Amino acid sequence: PIAAPKPSDSVKVKIVMTHFAHKRYDLAIKEATQMLVDNPGDLQALKWQAMCKARQAIVARDEAAAAQHYEKALEYDESNHEARAFVRDHHRDKRLNALPFGRYFTTKKK
Repeated sequence: PIAAPKPSDSVKVKIVMTHFAHKRYDLAIKEATQMLVDNPGDLQALKWQAMCKARQAIVARDEAAAAQHYEKALEYDESNHEARAFVRDHHRDKRLNALPFGRYFTTKKK
């Protein structure tokens, strides 16, 4: 059987979060990937990896990919407000855009 992951290394999590806060998503992903090498299944590393990939998808204007990454982040941390709000809004907008004239009821993206 696969061993349960050890607790996350709080120093490394802080490094990942700092890169994330400064929009250095590639560096945060690299650090999170290294955390997973040292501790396979580390939930913090998996969550922050998904959050970074979601933000990269937003920058690339790929909302569908961003929603997928945010959904993955919610698997690791269901209380994440950023991920929850994006997924909720994305699915609402998708439903409205499927309706005739539904696009008139969505708010414009900045």
